Amino acid sequence: MRKFLLILIVLYSCTQIKGNIGLIEIKGIIIDHEDKLKEIEYFIKNPFIKALVLYINSPGGSASSSYEIFSALKRFKEKTNKKIYAYIQTIGASGGYYVACAGDKIFSDPNALTGSIGARISIIYYYDLLKKIGIYEKTIKSGKYKDIGSPFREMTKEEEKILENFVMDVYEEFLKTVTRERKIPVERLKEFADGSIFSGKRAKEIGLVDDVLSFEEFKEVLKRDFSLKEIKFIRAPVRKKGIWKKLFEIRSKLFYPEIKIEYRFP
Repeated sequence: MRKFLLILIVLYSCTQIKGNIGLIEIKGIIIDHEDKLKEIEYFIKNPFIKALVLYINSPGGSASSSYEIFSALKRFKEKTNKKIYAYIQTIGASGGYYVACAGDKIFSDPNALTGSIGARISIIYYYDLLKKIGIYEKTIKSGKYKDIGSPFREMTKEEEKILENFVMDVYEEFLKTVTRERKIPVERLKEFADGSIFSGKRAKEIGLVDDVLSFEEFKEVLKRDFSLKEIKFIRAPVRKKGIWKKLFEIRSKLFYPEIKIEYRFP
């Protein structure tokens, strides 16, 4: 009985397949990674796709979310033994490029913006504004660094050094990833991994991407590499976050500011 049900499930799944290449879009600022992890997990369990394509149009975002997506994509390759091709359409910078590095090959529009290898922390201060309108904040803390990065006071030189060291640790991890995945010696990589941005054409010259071509030309590469007569992309049927959950997250970020390190341009 179990075997019969399994056969029915497989046959039903076959009727639902409308594509032969999995497609994951990395668009906009990378803030959250939960939905992308669900999409990747879907494709790990999908035996019918020939490969996975990352369609990237992102200036980057949260360093931790970029890393989580990158790690999940590496897990996809390990579990399925299938290839990932990344295509940078308009912008694939900072965290967008970090995610692209999970691809076996990276392609780019010749006029796309890419690179911006680096890390940063941005903190907005508004204590002067609050003082002018008579609002003050008092923090009770267990240690002198517990409220590091607070927008309610000026940062000390010691605190700046702590955050600078933290940024450099994350930056070194970015360098290590690009060096390993793109086979670029770290000393050569440091020559242009200073936050600089490049066109797709220039990125090819220095080894950040494998080739520059239009998306239609990219589809021809997919046909050739995976022996397909036509390309039919399939997206993961993942339920997105509801509007109330998104509003709650926005409210939390407004009232509970946090230090967030980013791979992001600009």
